[in-house]
Amino acid sequence: MPILDLSIPEAKNIFDLNFWACISVIQAFILLLTKAKDGAVIVTTHLPILRQELEGFDIKVVDLKTGGVKSNIFANLTHGELPLGSIYNVARKDADLVLAGEKLKSLKGVYCDSDIWAENVVSDVTKANPPYQMWRGGQAWMERFARFATVLPVLMFAGQMKKLTGLDDVTRKIQESRLLEFAQEEELGMKLA
Repeated sequence: MPILDLSIPEAKNIFDLNFWACISVIQAFILLLTKAKDGAVIVTTHLPILRQELEGFDIKVVDLKTGGVKSNIFANLTHGELPLGSIYNVARKDADLVLAGEKLKSLKGVYCDSDIWAENVVSDVTKANPPYQMWRGGQAWMERFARFATVLPVLMFAGQMKKLTGLDDVTRKIQESRLLEFAQEEELGMKLA
């Protein structure tokens, strides 16, 4: 969903699920983890500071970066289309395709099977010295590249992402509509003058 069309309460619920739920699980299991021998691992995607906090307890923290994994995420979306009154209405058809992930679904290598993802993650985290960061899932390398790309021109990578997701089509439709609207306003202004 475009940021301008987000339901703030829904966005807060998603944040609660992705952030606070993770912390709740860590807090619930911390006593068991502190009693475990060297090698206990917490896998998290957004709390790398835990590595320093838990190092004294011989708890290894792995920062997991996940790319595309085959799942029901698009089927389970509650809002797969733009709301009425969206500023993106002029590109509704293309925007709805982006929201449904249609372009991404058709690309090869974007998603890996969930069992392969799980096997790779388990293999990495059960090593005696697991990596600090893991990049697993389809196209996970793109996020890694994006982090490196901060030293490259930002627009170079942004343009590729727009093409990959189909946002380039949405942008083009909006720009075409705005040009037509400006031309009509200019023509009307000339007639009135």
